[in-house]
Amino acid sequence: MELFIYDELTLEYIGVEQQHIDPLESIAAGKDVYITATNGTKEVPLEPVDGFTPLFLNGSWVLIELPEALEEGSVPDFTDEQLEEQAFQEWVDKTLRAQYAASKK
Repeated sequence: MELFIYDELTLEYIGVEQQHIDPLESIAAGKDVYITATNGTKEVPLEPVDGFTPLFLNGSWVLIELPEALEEGSVPDFTDEQLEEQAFQEWVDKTLRAQYAASKK
C-alpha cells in the first residue's frame, strides 16, 4: 500500500512510500495491520500546478499559491484558525487511534 508523505512543519507533499505490515499487530488483529507514519496519508495528493504546491491541511490536500520569494523549507503563513484546526484534527486522529488500539487489547 502507498502512503503519501508530507513535511511535518510545512505540510508540503514530499513523496510516496510503501507501507509495511506490522507483524505483531497483524497477528494480534488476525488481519494485516500496516505501519503508518504520522506525517502520511492514503489520500492521493493533488497534482502541482505552476505557482502552487499541494499541502495536507485539515485532513485533505489543497493547492496553496506559492509566494514568489518562498525559500525552500520556509513555513507558509496560516491563520491562527487554520493552525488550531490542524492541531485539533491531529489530536482527534491520535486519540481515535489510541482508543482503537486499546479496544483491540
